[in-house]
Amino acid sequence: MSQNTLKFTEDEVSNIDLIGFYNLVANRLNYNTEEEGILYDCRKIIISENIQTSIFDHYKITRNTSDSAICALWVNYGPKTDTSLSDYTVIVQEDFITKGEI
Repeated sequence: MSQNTLKFTEDEVSNIDLIGFYNLVANRLNYNTEEEGILYDCRKIIISENIQTSIFDHYKITRNTSDSAICALWVNYGPKTDTSLSDYTVIVQEDFITKGEI
């Protein structure tokens, strides 16, 4: 199984929602996120804990989202979090990004 390990900065992942984060990852992998038909498979991306915290903070502070709503979003659409990863690290597994129709 092929995978890419990416490093981001705190500034890159601050104040970003989940789709914005997925688009950030896709752009780093040279995908055109403006193109129609880009799909993300949340089962195939692993992030460090501080990226999760940053995304949660965005929803809490910017959108005033409840903890239970954030948890529901994360369970259904969020990446896996690995507490052993170094700060601002993402592991992207094969087929995280595909092109097609829902």
